[in-house]
Amino acid sequence: MKSKGRGLLIVVILGLLVLSVTVLSSVGRASDQTVGVLALTKRLKDDDAGFRSLAAYALGQLGPAARDAVPDLTEALQDSNHKVRSSSAYALGRIGSSAQSAVPALIRRIGDDEQEVRSSAASALGQMGPAARDAVPHLLTAALHDEDSRARVSMASALNRIGAVDEAVAYFIKGLKDDRLRNSAVVALGHCGAGAREAVPDLTSFLRDQDIAVRSSVVSTLGRIGPHAEPAVPELIKLLGDQEVGRQAAYALGKIGVSAVSAIVEMLHDDDRNVVRHSMYALGELGPHAKESVPTLVKSLYDEDPQMRSAAAQAVGRMGSIAQEAVPSLNERLQDKDARVRLSTVIALGNIGPAAHRAVPALIETALQDANFQVRGRGASALVQIGRPAVPAVGRELEATDPHVRRWATRVLGQMGPVALEAVPALIESLEDVDKRVCSSAAYALGRIGPAAGQAVPRLIEAAQDNDKALRASAVYALGQIQRDDEDPGKGS
Repeated sequence: MKSKGRGLLIVVILGLLVLSVTVLSSVGRASDQTVGVLALTKRLKDDDAGFRSLAAYALGQLGPAARDAVPDLTEALQDSNHKVRSSSAYALGRIGSSAQSAVPALIRRIGDDEQEVRSSAASALGQMGPAARDAVPHLLTAALHDEDSRARVSMASALNRIGAVDEAVAYFIKGLKDDRLRNSAVVALGHCGAGAREAVPDLTSFLRDQDIAVRSSVVSTLGRIGPHAEPAVPELIKLLGDQEVGRQAAYALGKIGVSAVSAIVEMLHDDDRNVVRHSMYALGELGPHAKESVPTLVKSLYDEDPQMRSAAAQAVGRMGSIAQEAVPSLNERLQDKDARVRLSTVIALGNIGPAAHRAVPALIETALQDANFQVRGRGASALVQIGRPAVPAVGRELEATDPHVRRWATRVLGQMGPVALEAVPALIESLEDVDKRVCSSAAYALGRIGPAAGQAVPRLIEAAQDNDKALRASAVYALGQIQRDDEDPGKGS
């Protein structure tokens, strides 16, 4: 119990120190700020390793303001406790280029026995940017040879941030030729992003590698490279039917962009169902850029396989308003026998937004009565996303005989916020509903509409004195929102 109490005390003290130094920094009290940094620096020598680690972390939270602690943090990189070494590396990274003198010590920590320390050292070097150029050869070696995948990723990312992408790409391309290093090289190239475009031909040649880990990494890396990986599109399309990496290939194609659309649309007619499904996923990733695929996807909404119908609905939904021609067919799918299809459909209609206004009646009459609670919930969300065009129809539901329907109507209008302005008179009437839950929800909705619902103030004042606790709370909230100042005092200052 004593150790736990001491640990809590450590956290509290350090928290107060960080807060005080941060405040002093913001108001320009340089001398007092220095005193605060010195207090934290002193704790780097504490007998308790936990205290030393937290002190280093706290200095890191201060960023460049802790530059005077660099010598002590550099020394702490040799601490016997790996948590202290890791926190010290973290702090030096947060201080940034002002900690350049620590680069040699951080380079040595790239070879630390503990993965956490190696990763922290690499991240710190990356945060220093070009100031850490001397670390490049060491990071290159570790990015391929470190035994831990997390550390290798940290090394590759650091090279990118230092600005050594060209050197890194050339080095990693050589690594592709070594069976033992290939997968590490592929992953490292992925962290070079678009800068690895020169590696695309080599990477493409490994899309048929017998090692599933290599194939998977290559596909992922091509996606990270993005549009510059266009030459790989034909080979990636061939992988759409691959049970192991087909979904990844679809994702990569989506990231490569517009140039892949026509080729992917062709694959919607493939005999392999996996190819078709993954092609739909890829088109969804491309979003509005895949507009030409909408007519074909609409046909797929009537496929005999519910998986295909669901995938088609997801794809058109991710294209947004440009897929509005799919709305009539999506309306029909609201009555699909398969709940997965119905769920994908309501989500798609919501994503299409105001352009899906023709779906409002069907959403109210069908989706909100669905036996599946997820379909009902996302159906309500779809009405919110459709917004203003849905307000009249939702407002009429405030007069429904079923209190559950009236309640969801108030909730939907509340979530719409100011766009539900025309429903204010009906919501005011709902403050007198026989069901107090409807009254409370109506008051909350008026609050969400905000100052434009000013005509509701007299009735809300009455509701704020009601016997029902929930209604009183909602009314008070609404009055606060409606009567708030039009201008934020913080703006313009």
